[in-house]
Amino acid sequence: MARKRSSIGEKIADLADSLTLLGLRLGAVAFVLVLGYIIYGLASGNVLRATGFSAEDRARVYDNIALACRLLNISGVVLILCAALRYYTEETLGYIFSIVGTALYFGTPWVFSAFFPESALASNQAIGSIVWAIRVFGMIIFVPGFVLVVRDVILRVTLARLKADIAKRRREYGVSSFIVGEISDEEEDKPQLRKPGIYAKCWQTSYCRDFVKQFCPAYEKRKSCWKIKSGCMCDEGLMLKAMRIKSKEAEMFERDLRYRHGAVTKGQLTAAQKRQRCRECVIYQFHQQQKYKLVSPLVLPAAVAALYYLFPWLESRFDDAVRFIDRFMSKVSFLPQAAGSMPQQSAVPDIFFWLFFIWLAILIISYSLHLVEWCIFKLQI
Repeated sequence: MARKRSSIGEKIADLADSLTLLGLRLGAVAFVLVLGYIIYGLASGNVLRATGFSAEDRARVYDNIALACRLLNISGVVLILCAALRYYTEETLGYIFSIVGTALYFGTPWVFSAFFPESALASNQAIGSIVWAIRVFGMIIFVPGFVLVVRDVILRVTLARLKADIAKRRREYGVSSFIVGEISDEEEDKPQLRKPGIYAKCWQTSYCRDFVKQFCPAYEKRKSCWKIKSGCMCDEGLMLKAMRIKSKEAEMFERDLRYRHGAVTKGQLTAAQKRQRCRECVIYQFHQQQKYKLVSPLVLPAAVAALYYLFPWLESRFDDAVRFIDRFMSKVSFLPQAAGSMPQQSAVPDIFFWLFFIWLAILIISYSLHLVEWCIFKLQI
């Protein structure tokens, strides 16, 4: 049951790690784009001059800035929370967040007053929205920063107690390290003569120890250990049997196992526990690497065939995207617009489509390889 909980916890941790990484990337991209849009509006002076536009253009500029400010805060929340969850072990992160958040909240009004006249700050709705959005973002940064600072202080206070407890337990069990299975000098100096072929069995690899192999059921049945769920890297009973016969280290090995796992298992492992041990085994990882070597060369021809089949559809969607971008840019522009001043359709040179197609091909091939790698090494299919 403890092993099952550990497996579920590891899966949840892997999922959280993937989600925070995705949120960090998407939040950073969205935050930079929206912030760049706001900076462009301020630097061009069109936001400041919006008070002199027609009522329709002025309302459009104010609505665009209000939407950009909301998106800035939403992307900022995603970015900061994902960064805090993913890098919460970094000691300086909390202090950096706290300082930056405080500076943005209290310093933003002073910075804007230095660059814009007081009348514009009082009458221009767009500038007021920007100032408030940046101050809100400062508060968003400060809150997780403060939590991380408190956590760091608590950890520093309790660190000495933890070190003392570890030293006490080492003295209690009479060991200097809790690492099991160190390689002897003779075995480390022994040349590795095995050169396993593609998709080799476990006992054909350099990981298999000669002094254990003769007692291993996988070697006796000439099957791989991941098929029978028993082997030299996961079955402590097998290791104890070999060590009792070949050496005098079994007592120390068994004592260390009891300290780490509570007791030495004797055949009562469930199928799920055996599968979990396989996932953590270096021999099984080697087996997965062999599988990756077989599958990964197929990704390139499969991606090329898919791109060839989808070429007409991609060309049509590219033209639709160009027309959409034209309409979108006419809406988010800070410049006043006369009726019919924006083109209905842009003529884009073919070179831009081919550049997009090459970029997409590289992206598909790269992420296809990442997908194969994730399926084999993470899901361990």
